[in-house]
Amino acid sequence: MLVVQGVVPLHEAEEVSTSALRLLAAAAGAPGSPFTESTPVADRLVQTHFLAFARLLAAPAAAAAPPPLCRLHLQVWPLLLGPQTESV
Repeated sequence: MLVVQGVVPLHEAEEVSTSALRLLAAAAGAPGSPFTESTPVADRLVQTHFLAFARLLAAPAAAAAPPPLCRLHLQVWPLLLGPQTESV
């Protein structure tokens, strides 16, 4: 059996990660979200998601097809950036 950090079976870790990303996407996308109101928090979350995305994409298993978690990370990024306006 494969384990993550010696405690959780891999398939359960993926389910937890998927649920956590979906929860974060819902929270970040809500109006007045503290995730997008605080620049340092948003910056840290964007950095964290980028690193997790890069690790997933660089994994040998991703050579055949990117893991579903990659798609979730890509969905969360724009939400963390908040509403964008075009600069003149």
